[in-house]
Amino acid sequence: MERDEALIVAFADELRARRNALELSQEEFAHLVGVNRTYMAKLELAQNQPTLTVLQAVAVALAVPLPDFLNSVLARRRRRPPPARN
Repeated sequence: MERDEALIVAFADELRARRNALELSQEEFAHLVGVNRTYMAKLELAQNQPTLTVLQAVAVALAVPLPDFLNSVLARRRRRPPPARN
């Protein structure tokens, strides 16, 4: 299966936007989620992908139902232009 970079970036952007809206630092948010701040930074930089367990913990920390969060990520993905092919 090919890695969907646009989806990963959309997740990272949505995560960062929602964390910032809550006025939480990466460290504070990582603590709420139960992960290391470095891992949270990598999620927000689209360098890592979350496990299902982490994804659920992110939604709980954001106080948003997981389906709503995922729908926001997918909507953000649809707004991104497709990557250029070489």
